[in-house]
Amino acid sequence: MQEPSLTDEDLARLERDTFKYFADEVNLENGLVRDSTRRGSFASIAAVGFALTAYPIAVERKYLSRTEAVKRTLTTLRFFHDARHGEQRDATGYKGFYYHFLDMKTGRRAEPAFAAAGLIDLVILSHLKHRPLRPARSQLALAT
Repeated sequence: MQEPSLTDEDLARLERDTFKYFADEVNLENGLVRDSTRRGSFASIAAVGFALTAYPIAVERKYLSRTEAVKRTLTTLRFFHDARHGEQRDATGYKGFYYHFLDMKTGRRAEPAFAAAGLIDLVILSHLKHRPLRPARSQLALAT
């Protein structure tokens, strides 16, 4: 059997550095996450979905406090709950789908292509089922 190419320390550093992307590229006001580290890049639904998935893992690995993970998750979910839907240029989504690229500050669509709502819906459902974040469900219900 071949030995792994990464030591446990290397793997731990890689995990920590990978999570750092989501910590550094998030807009803490609305929960949107840049699609890339390029200056001026848009947020993307995919990056937001990956961030929402990374938060509970970051709590388990102690990269992020549970309180901060809940705060970031609720900020993101509230943004999408309250975001404008429609055919208007400043909409975030349309008929249950979200535009793939969004302006980092306003959340307005940055291009007309759709991303399937399924990805972000699955991420949100995984958060509702994840044990460490269960109390957040009642907080979200109170926010609506």
